[in-house]
Amino acid sequence: MPLGLFPDEPIVVPPSLIADLNLRSAIDRLVPPENRTKRRVIEGRADVAQALAALRPGLVVKDARLPSSSGGTGVWVLRRKRHVTRARTGLAGADRIVIEARVPYTANFCVQCTCAGKNEVAFLGSSMQRTRASGIYLGNRFDPAAQPSSETCALAMTIAAAAAQLGYRGIAGFDILEREDGPPVAIDLNFRPNASTPFLMAFGALGAARGFDMADLIFATSDTPSRVLLARLWPLIHEGWLVVLGLFDPQVASMPNGPTNMRLMVMGRDLNEIQRHRKTLRRAGLALADAGKKVLIVSND
Repeated sequence: MPLGLFPDEPIVVPPSLIADLNLRSAIDRLVPPENRTKRRVIEGRADVAQALAALRPGLVVKDARLPSSSGGTGVWVLRRKRHVTRARTGLAGADRIVIEARVPYTANFCVQCTCAGKNEVAFLGSSMQRTRASGIYLGNRFDPAAQPSSETCALAMTIAAAAAQLGYRGIAGFDILEREDGPPVAIDLNFRPNASTPFLMAFGALGAARGFDMADLIFATSDTPSRVLLARLWPLIHEGWLVVLGLFDPQVASMPNGPTNMRLMVMGRDLNEIQRHRKTLRRAGLALADAGKKVLIVSND
């Protein structure tokens, strides 16, 4: 954690508050009406079953029994009839769901703020989110030419300020969609460090210092043992454009048949250079989560 973001004295936030803020229904309490998609919270097993039977393409349905979660868990973007079937199966027996209108958008940002005190809220930064058409999260991109609008940043600060008044302290990240025909829409509130928080901070510390303007956050796997893989990647790390943000070693976790998982920051002077670096990583034996898939840079969470 970089120095200066929060006071040095320890801060205790009640677990009940954190759980409450991370519920998917928190949007209705913290986000101004004009910045929400059309949505309904449905409670009761019988009413939920009836709503599931009436689902159709063009909607997004979320499991409201769960708090907001990473990677699109508990979220179904209904683009085809088969997606409706999957949602009904996944939510069978649920007693609380959220149904939203699917939002056409031009950009999808994770905007992050810090809450250090009741009246101490600051903008931390943002990056574009990369998702599949299904809404599954695949990583982030920082591009100086594609930054959130002032409206989007103001919305993030408004949400963070409301949570700070309730007693939240820490980092929060909000998934916000920008549209051509209306104000930005918040679709997910994450009151905790986000998957892209280390990426955002690492690029802020290293990007300009190493002469890079852009960066991608990439999830990767390999059947190569982590020790061998790191030795193979060391020359690329030494070149300055590759940073290992996280690593799961299956050997250490007593899962000898599992793959090595990595979170990587890949920097470049432009997108073409980043694409060349991606090819280098694949030649090194890494399978990139977003390789060969239709990726949306610009679905609900």
